[in-house]
Amino acid sequence: MPFYCFIHHNCRIFRVFPHHWTRFTHPDDFDRLEQYCSHLIHDESSATVCCTGLQLKGLTDRLSKAATILASCPSCFDNFANLWCQFTCSPKQSDFMTVLETSGNGKKVVERMEYRVGREFAEGLFESCRHTWFANGLAIRLMSSEGKVSFENFYRFMGAKNLDQNIPMSMDFQFSGSEKAMNVPITPCYKSAGPNVPSCGVNDCPTDSRQLLDLSKVEKLGKKVFTLHFPEFEWILKICGCVALTILIVFVLKYSCHKSPAYDGPSGCYVEVSQGNIENLFEGSCEWYAETVIEYPCRCALLGLLIMIVCCAGNSRFHSFTHSIDQVSAADGDTRRYQKTFIDTFGPVHRIEQVFINLPPDAKSMFNVDLYREIFTLIESIKNLTAIGLQNVTFSDICYRPLGNKFGCTILSPTNYFQNSWPTFENAGPPTVDDEIFDDQHWEHLKYCIRNPLQTLTYSKMSCFGEFGGPVDAVLVFGARTLMIMIPVSGPEEKSLIWEAAFIDMMMNYRMEHANFTFMAESSVTDELQKEVDNDKLVSVMACAVVLIWVFTMLGSYHWPESSFLSALVHQKLTIAISAVIFSVISVWW
Repeated sequence: MPFYCFIHHNCRIFRVFPHHWTRFTHPDDFDRLEQYCSHLIHDESSATVCCTGLQLKGLTDRLSKAATILASCPSCFDNFANLWCQFTCSPKQSDFMTVLETSGNGKKVVERMEYRVGREFAEGLFESCRHTWFANGLAIRLMSSEGKVSFENFYRFMGAKNLDQNIPMSMDFQFSGSEKAMNVPITPCYKSAGPNVPSCGVNDCPTDSRQLLDLSKVEKLGKKVFTLHFPEFEWILKICGCVALTILIVFVLKYSCHKSPAYDGPSGCYVEVSQGNIENLFEGSCEWYAETVIEYPCRCALLGLLIMIVCCAGNSRFHSFTHSIDQVSAADGDTRRYQKTFIDTFGPVHRIEQVFINLPPDAKSMFNVDLYREIFTLIESIKNLTAIGLQNVTFSDICYRPLGNKFGCTILSPTNYFQNSWPTFENAGPPTVDDEIFDDQHWEHLKYCIRNPLQTLTYSKMSCFGEFGGPVDAVLVFGARTLMIMIPVSGPEEKSLIWEAAFIDMMMNYRMEHANFTFMAESSVTDELQKEVDNDKLVSVMACAVVLIWVFTMLGSYHWPESSFLSALVHQKLTIAISAVIFSVISVWW
């Protein structure tokens, strides 16, 4: 049975046969056909279609408007264009289209039609477009009845007559597996729609990684590790030159020594060490030093005291720094000047407390109700934390309120998309009826806020702003497998330190069931430095004790004629040992 056209020229019904276009006879129409309906072109210069130039112009105008909405996912738009190109210009219209209702006398105008689309193509089009974003929302919401996304609502919207949107007739979509149904090949969102056309990005096509990456050639592209590899030949020349120079020097020295050997004194190549020349020199120096001290005791003591004062004079300018910027920047450096300018202009820099919640290895997603319940509990514990001491300090006393006391404290966390309120999260409700995009309204709200943190009202009828009255940047609270909590502290330093100590004590004893966490306070670096100093003190004391014991056992005498304490200092070499310890202490701390 030959194919014929059902609609032709301004929607009037005619049973006419498809006509043949060429690039030469219809250049403008052929260019329009090539723009969006290139799959209808048989070769580079001819096509068989059921549409007129006027119909094709109207089609390209409407598809151009749709392109602005679906352009972020080229594969989605290609499938969408295929649906309407087949409807308007396919030469096989008689197979998958039936006129159900017409109007007018004489020249009948189509009012309602049946469009039989293959189930595979219809579902593929919906799946390729369901995650495509446009502006601040999902594009498919704009193309679904009542903004509720589902397969049925999507096609119900496209089949509804709407003259304001240039839809001149009603259309009943029928989905079947019949061979005569319109069922052209679908382009999944993770594949390219054609040459030089990119596939959809991960944001518009969150498919499995195995569909996005080809790992078949990874092993071939790798290189072996720990193999000898010289990138340039000159390295071999350098190594050979060093070896040759070493051999030459050794040969020259050996030749010189054997040519004029010296048997008397150290003038030759060999030195006689059996006579103890170095030891004799050392003993002579010590003997001279002892005679000088005995002859001029006061002068030597004053000279030693003067040397000690000169060596220790620098301690008068010694200061202990605990802040990191003080340890790495000079007092008159650029960093200090920038810091002073900032503080003079905007006030003191906030202290920052941070908590990093790490998902366990077996966790599949961070969007877990039980995990978020624990995070809400942790946030509530931090907000209710009170440091008890000489003065009780609450979180409200030291927190940062950028918009004043009428708003809450600043806590940058994933829970602040729900104003840090578990009831708000819990009452977001189940999925909207006939909406297939998200599992639950709270996850829909959260994902929407991640993309648009400045949105004051989402589809869940909630605001993305935190309880402090400002937006929460997703970069500051979400990692790949980490959820972050950041708490700026801006109160008086004395109160901030008191509350910070209580915060550290609480977090040290806190436990989470569905995740692990680490935390860091503003004073964490200072505390770690102090711990290292305390550990070094014990190590230094032990080292000094070992030095004393070594001197006693290796240099000291165990029998001496005098029984006085002063003679013990001499025979046990205690003076040398104590002096060595003092020098070690001075070199470490001073």
